[in-house]
Amino acid sequence: NRMVAQKTIEGDSVKSYEKVMEDSYRLYINKHKEVWKKFFEILLQSKKLPIIFHCSAGKDRTGIASFLIQSIFKNPIDLIFENYLISNDLLTIKAATAEQSTSSSKQDTLVTKKMLITLGKVQQSYLNAAIDEIDQQYISIENYFISQLGLKVNDIQRLKQIFGNN
Repeated sequence: NRMVAQKTIEGDSVKSYEKVMEDSYRLYINKHKEVWKKFFEILLQSKKLPIIFHCSAGKDRTGIASFLIQSIFKNPIDLIFENYLISNDLLTIKAATAEQSTSSSKQDTLVTKKMLITLGKVQQSYLNAAIDEIDQQYISIENYFISQLGLKVNDIQRLKQIFGNN
């Protein structure tokens, strides 16, 4: 819906749709805190059992969740981006956009091929938007975990014990 609205402002432009995606990632950080709190509660209660997490396409919210987990382990940012960008190799645009109720292939005038292509891929600037939002609004990822998601220092240590290679 936000891409359709953006199309009326800036036309059918991949660059403008990429801005919408970047804004979405900022919203995931700011407007989904209750979801992230619940997510970490589930992880903390896992008792070392595997956890599968996903979203409708398995790339955007899942990508942020993966970033958050990898940040706990202080994985190098290059590795985090490498892991995130694997979605472009493993996920087809058709699969990533399957939840869209309309498509340009149905002669729909609202959703365009450029929108679907943008929705179907990830790029570093999207995840960077989330990371920058955390840095600008919350100072650091650690502060975001503690002040916004309610994690305690010992919760972070427990997550490392549960999911670490120890």
